[in-house]
Amino acid sequence: MPEIYKIKRRLDPRSMVKIAIVILIFTIAGIYGYSQAYELLRGPVVTISSPENGFSINGVGLISVSGKALNASDIFLNGAPITMDPEGYFEENLLATGRHTIIEVSVSDRFGRRDSSKVSVVVNE
Repeated sequence: MPEIYKIKRRLDPRSMVKIAIVILIFTIAGIYGYSQAYELLRGPVVTISSPENGFSINGVGLISVSGKALNASDIFLNGAPITMDPEGYFEENLLATGRHTIIEVSVSDRFGRRDSSKVSVVVNE
């Protein structure tokens, strides 16, 4: 058998440590990259902080609707576009009509993914 096939290379401890360090660095970089991209990968999320579901008001009046939208490029209150600040907070007034008003805030991101949140408000006359 030729001499080439008889050569066996063993890794010394120093080489094994170097390989382990490189693997560890790539693992940490992968975990960090995923954690930073998670919010973008998750898509838009909207929460309504005020009013709470089941909130009741006396008589017809304005309701202040506020909350926060994450990863959203467009935001709508009952189908009408509204504005939000750079951190995603929004606050708008809505006229409560009828005995039962449903408030829906919907958001979408630049990739077309959507989310919405609804609360119900009771109007006591």
